[in-house]
Amino acid sequence: MNPEKKVTKANQIFDCVSCGKKADYQETTYTVPYFGQLLISSLSCPHCQWKATQIFSLNEKKEPVKFSVKIETIEDMETKVIRSGNGTIKIPELGIEITPTTNTEGYYNNIEGLLELVQELIIESTDKNAQKTVQQISQARNGKLNFTVILEDSTGNSALIGKKVKKL
Repeated sequence: MNPEKKVTKANQIFDCVSCGKKADYQETTYTVPYFGQLLISSLSCPHCQWKATQIFSLNEKKEPVKFSVKIETIEDMETKVIRSGNGTIKIPELGIEITPTTNTEGYYNNIEGLLELVQELIIESTDKNAQKTVQQISQARNGKLNFTVILEDSTGNSALIGKKVKKL
């Protein structure tokens, strides 16, 4: 279930919105099985390390969606996550909720990559509960803790893709 990748525009230069120096812009289109056409645009600045990524569905306008998947094995971690800037991700067993903000970036990875990203963000916290969550995420990443991932998107531009995914 690997996506077909095609770089449509690469190495365009724009001014960085953070420092004003030259930043690199790239657009990549993917054909994702069971989802369709996907455009990922990214802007990254080699000077100040600022970056932004957006994900857009190139398919017809969609209805709101809600997906759920129970992660019980290491193989379940390969479930694909396509999250637009409008998507909300919840992992109730870990007390995690990722909600969109005005600068929310799109995301395309798998469940393991999602957990790694969340763990990296939380690990810097000094909050005692945050450290407990980091330990739980480590257990989950090692297949020692079952959990549920719920993805909702009012624009229909997000999806979970895998054998055990349920559309709610």
